[in-house]
Amino acid sequence: MPTLASDADGAMKSQLTTAADGSRQRAKPMRPRIEIWAVQEFEALRGLWQDVHERYRVARRARSVSELLRDQWDLIPASSQRVRANYQRRRLLIRNWLDVPLG
Repeated sequence: MPTLASDADGAMKSQLTTAADGSRQRAKPMRPRIEIWAVQEFEALRGLWQDVHERYRVARRARSVSELLRDQWDLIPASSQRVRANYQRRRLLIRNWLDVPLG
């Protein structure tokens, strides 16, 4: 499966236009960009629901409060990694949309 970067770059590179002065410019088609954004957001939401489901499943197995807390604490790194990855994908998407570096 292609990455978000290759999808966005491919959509942008394949659509070059010629301006009135003869220079080549990138066309900015909104539909492919919106589709890429929608897919990314859907994947982010699906990941969040998977986290919720996993936390609920682990909570149901816990036999004590201390076990519940320990197990939930152990799930924090995976959840925070998923949130960071979603943030990076959004940042990349916005950077490709605007064609300017962000930070």
